[in-house]
Amino acid sequence: MGTRPDLVRYGAPVIPYDLFAFCGHLIQASGLLGFFEPDPDATPEIGPDQTPKIILSREERDACARAGKEWLDGTSADGSDRLPRLVVELWDVLIEHFDSPIRAAFYEPLRPHHDATKSCPDWWRAAIKLLIIADEASEQIGHVQPVGEESLSTHHDLIRQRWAEVRQEAEQVGDTDILLHRKKYMATYAAAADPGIVCVQPKGRVSQVGCTLRNLSKNLAITGPIGGARCSWNQLSGQPKAENDEGLDILLVPIPYELNAADFSERANGTGHGQSPTTVRTSDANFELAQPWLEDDWDALQLNIKALIKQAQHDVRTINAVIFPELALSYTRFRQLCSAVKEAEENIEFVISGSSSNCEGESCNCVMTAIWEENTQAVGAEASGEADQNEVSRITSQKKHHRWKLDERQIAEYALSATLNPARNWWESHQIGQRELNFFQFRKDSVFSTLVCEDLARSEPVHDVMRSVAPNLLFALLMDGAQLPTRWSSRYASTLADDPGTSVLTLTSLGLIKRVNDNARYEPSNSIGLWKDETGQSVEVRMPSDAKAVLVSLCAAQTIDSTLDGRQSENARSWRFQSQKPIYLPPKS
Repeated sequence: MGTRPDLVRYGAPVIPYDLFAFCGHLIQASGLLGFFEPDPDATPEIGPDQTPKIILSREERDACARAGKEWLDGTSADGSDRLPRLVVELWDVLIEHFDSPIRAAFYEPLRPHHDATKSCPDWWRAAIKLLIIADEASEQIGHVQPVGEESLSTHHDLIRQRWAEVRQEAEQVGDTDILLHRKKYMATYAAAADPGIVCVQPKGRVSQVGCTLRNLSKNLAITGPIGGARCSWNQLSGQPKAENDEGLDILLVPIPYELNAADFSERANGTGHGQSPTTVRTSDANFELAQPWLEDDWDALQLNIKALIKQAQHDVRTINAVIFPELALSYTRFRQLCSAVKEAEENIEFVISGSSSNCEGESCNCVMTAIWEENTQAVGAEASGEADQNEVSRITSQKKHHRWKLDERQIAEYALSATLNPARNWWESHQIGQRELNFFQFRKDSVFSTLVCEDLARSEPVHDVMRSVAPNLLFALLMDGAQLPTRWSSRYASTLADDPGTSVLTLTSLGLIKRVNDNARYEPSNSIGLWKDETGQSVEVRMPSDAKAVLVSLCAAQTIDSTLDGRQSENARSWRFQSQKPIYLPPKS
């Protein structure tokens, strides 16, 4: 399996996340999961296709679950705090086959000219068993532990200590107010594994289709290597602001409400700069988008957002979240708007928006997320009367993973030929850099993630990671036309709703919708968003022409996800669409 003598010298990893990383990578690299038989009662006979089966009996599966529970509790069956005996025994099996080839295609007993009655090598079964044990020993990792409850395990405490250190560093590098720039969270929970090869993160749902590693685990996910996309699981520091089964009421604000062709322009980028839009050229060029709505009447826009929240509060008790589309704001304006939102809705849980700049001050296309949580420093200071703020909002940015390319068809659909020559391919001016994917816990058993436009359509490099971590909710921020079941966003949202069962909500700006409608190429539509979930439900989020926002209400349905080996995750949540209501500005007095 390799040439690292330290595997033999040091024995089995003492932290389950490290063991999961090793076995997960080994299972993926070998391809052995294709031989796994989900049915514990299947017959072991090898059929005419000479394909052996990896069968774990019910007794073996139960033994793995018990060993995982022992590891989680920190006490083995003999009363000591050592590794469970089964882990040690299975690790010894791996060491015995240390010099065996990894990949199934090169394993001699599986070749057709060999005896077809030979079963899979012992280390295959050992690797799968160890992964199951490590996964079971990581129960509830990444989820809130209620205040006052005893620690689940020592290794969970190590992770929470690392979370606390990251939070403290974020507060040190943050501003002096309550909107802090959050330092990136841990890229992997597996401290002993090379993140350039494999990373480990918590997960939300268990995919119920297919036969992959993500079907075999319910608590941990393989997400590496870090060079492809750096993942961060953003753990709440205190209790969620709402219970698991409370609804989620989201105000969707599709700014900008107007977009002009002149807002799109060629970016000064060396060759080709300064060419007339009517000059016939076939070379590629870069474009940029101006944001006049962030300067013209900005104060009025903030007041309008607060007024829309107040109007929505007539219909629901609490606005849990406010979401804006791609490139709706800048980092500075996002911070200002977060403060305005908090003034209007004290129980806000999170705000999401597309932005033209990020936390590091770079000009780029990114998504900004502010999530409110308990201010741990303030809570500790309450007894002495020093606390003046019980909550803090930590802001995280995530760059778009792919550049938008405007071709001749899109330029015609959006009526942009006055400023962008349709004979050229126009790439948005955006530096991708290190790709990142953030996951945000906002309820005890619910996690959301975000993507920006092109990222929803392009599978590489983050869709496999998205399916592995399997958030309960995904918000896709777009700069696009009307969101219809027949369009591209619906197709790609469906793939994630089917596998791993993530509910997807897209949101685009009204400004680009109006340009398409005014162009009269298609039937007009004011669908600013589209909902997709695992039940197959597809809902258009429609906004009447005189409305300024839409209030969308979701509810969480408790589900039971099952792994390939039959273990069940009883804390799974599937978010479902309940209702929508247009929100209007109140009449001026």
